[in-house]
Amino acid sequence: MLVKDCEDFAFSSVQEFEGKLKLMIHNYAIVFGRKHRLTKLAQQLYDECGHELEELHLCQNCFFLSNEKPVDDWFCRPCEPPHQVVWAKQKGFEYWPAKVIRVKDNRVDVRFFGKHHPR
Repeated sequence: MLVKDCEDFAFSSVQEFEGKLKLMIHNYAIVFGRKHRLTKLAQQLYDECGHELEELHLCQNCFFLSNEKPVDDWFCRPCEPPHQVVWAKQKGFEYWPAKVIRVKDNRVDVRFFGKHHPR
C-alpha cells in the first residue's frame, strides 16, 4: 500500500507520508509483535527515510533542487522563503559564503557554496 501510494504520488504532504510510515510500524508491531522481522523491516524503512524527511522539513526547495538538479547553478537559486547568506567557517578552512538552513539552540546549520555544499 505504501509503495503504491508513493508511485501514485498520493501524499499531499511530508507529514502525511511520515504518518503512514509510523502507522505501518504500529500496525506491524500489534499484528506480528515488536521483534518480528516485518516490524523491524518497517522500522528500518522509517530510519532510512529519516534523513530525507529531516531535509524536507528544513527546506523543500533545497531538497527538490538538490535531488533533481534541473540547472547547473541550482544551489544559487533563491528558495521560498529565501535563506540568509552568511560568511561561515568550517574547522580547517577559511571563511566561505553559505546559506543558513536552520538556527537551533544557538547553533547555525549552514550549507556552503561550492561543488559539494558541505554542512
